[in-house]
Amino acid sequence: MTPGGTARVVYQAVDGDIHELYLVPGQSWFDDDLSALGSGPQAASAPFGYVTPDGTARVVYMAVDGDVHELFLVPGYSWHDGDLSAAGGGPHTASAPFGYVTPNGTARVVYQAVDNDVHELSLVPGQSWHDLDLSAAGSGPHTAGAPFGYVTPDGTARVVYMAVDGDVHELYLLSGGGGSPGGGGGAGRSGMGDGAGGSGANSAVLDRPPSANVPSATARPFAASADQESLPVRAPAVATTARRAALIDRVWSDPADLLVTDAWIDVLVWNERR
Repeated sequence: MTPGGTARVVYQAVDGDIHELYLVPGQSWFDDDLSALGSGPQAASAPFGYVTPDGTARVVYMAVDGDVHELFLVPGYSWHDGDLSAAGGGPHTASAPFGYVTPNGTARVVYQAVDNDVHELSLVPGQSWHDLDLSAAGSGPHTAGAPFGYVTPDGTARVVYMAVDGDVHELYLLSGGGGSPGGGGGAGRSGMGDGAGGSGANSAVLDRPPSANVPSATARPFAASADQESLPVRAPAVATTARRAALIDRVWSDPADLLVTDAWIDVLVWNERR
């Protein structure tokens, strides 16, 4: 739905174009061929639509040329097509892209690239599109599927995906962290090790992480105590982390997978300085 209250349903039609069924309040449903209106190439995947804070409707999809394309509608103007891969210098995509917005107004489009890394095309308000290899920046494994991005109330951007190890992994960016040029998403490899902290930890650390990154007693009862007897498995490491959970620089990170039994313990260990 766009700010004017118009309901919009986008889909890949049998003619290969991106179509939209839209409903202006008080009127009837209408269909538009967005590919024709915006002079965009035909689609090779299902589209995804979202809206940025400036009211621009954005529909991203994988085009037959292998690039991530966007059909966008600025309020008061007509539909236009943009090749985001070309604009941001990103590789071809191997999946349908997914778009969302972080609190600072940055548009983020995540996708599985042909190199099997999770990539992000980001647009900071007033700047140009930029591509970032999130898997490289966060030291994450290759992906085996299309990623999905969202934001938690603390402002943390989170991108989840099925990795080649068969587990669910998450690449996350703390609010106010580093990112792509202009502050939209990271620039370069973070230097973090694997999900257990590891030797790749960045030297820039804080004595305590933001409260949002320390599991609460309600969510994870064992995490509220530094008493080793109250902690399961990895008790010594976790107890130490509970006392002084060191926060690595605010850069893209890939924590341990989210399917293992002690994954919530790993929440404490992800950013542990060794």
